[in-house]
Amino acid sequence: MTNDIQRYLDLEQYLHKNTKLGVVSGVFDLLVPGHILLLKKAHRYMLSNYGFRYRLVTLMNSDVSVEAYRPNRPTIFNEDERKFALSLFTEHSVLLFDEATPQEALELLDPDVYFKGEEYTREDLPELENLLSTIFVPLTTHPLHSSDVKAKILNLANNNHI
Repeated sequence: MTNDIQRYLDLEQYLHKNTKLGVVSGVFDLLVPGHILLLKKAHRYMLSNYGFRYRLVTLMNSDVSVEAYRPNRPTIFNEDERKFALSLFTEHSVLLFDEATPQEALELLDPDVYFKGEEYTREDLPELENLLSTIFVPLTTHPLHSSDVKAKILNLANNNHI
């Protein structure tokens, strides 16, 4: 577990009693419209269902985690740059985790709601296996994913267009 999550849990016991916790997780290695839309929709969901008695945490794979999760996936930005960029689009906390999946972080945080893109089902997410009371909300996002952007850039580079 990374220090980010432990510091958050230490503060949590004092600051956020009687609020609902929503969590979004991902690599966020190249911020695309789908990521931003996911964060906005997660905020909108929490606000419409819980009023101002909520907080939203974004769990982001650290560089160590990306290497464990997708060994040959190049990341464009390091974790500090990604965390900064992501913080521009979320008003709550951005926390790093080092494991291949966010399972340990999710079990520690024990969220009320977990958000992912519409391409996922609860069965696709082993990190939710032990969180039976967590509501899973797949959100419709923008069809352009960071993998698509990387593929287009590589295609342009391979064809000497850049």
